[in-house]
Amino acid sequence: RDHCVTGVQSVLFRSTTQERIKALLLEAKSFARDNKWSEAEKRFLEVLTLDPHNVEAYKGLGTIYLKQKIYQQARDTFMFIVKMKKADDAVYAALAEIEAVAGNQH
Repeated sequence: RDHCVTGVQSVLFRSTTQERIKALLLEAKSFARDNKWSEAEKRFLEVLTLDPHNVEAYKGLGTIYLKQKIYQQARDTFMFIVKMKKADDAVYAALAEIEAVAGNQH
């Protein structure tokens, strides 16, 4: 009987965690649209504490670093997505942009 309750609690926890992640991602994107980089970064990082492999959060972080011209951190973040084998065209385009703008700065 206890096992059944634990299973239900586990499902509920996963469900509420996923909802929290979704809400944090929405908040982060909203802050990023308003150029509130610090607030956006905090939300993306919080997502990663809940789900360390959340590609959407890494993409968001890379993008806000790129927009702030923090090229090394942006490059590292996008390269991590590549290493996770989760890169898409947007990730490669961002890396190309970083290379074009900051390639001679490293």
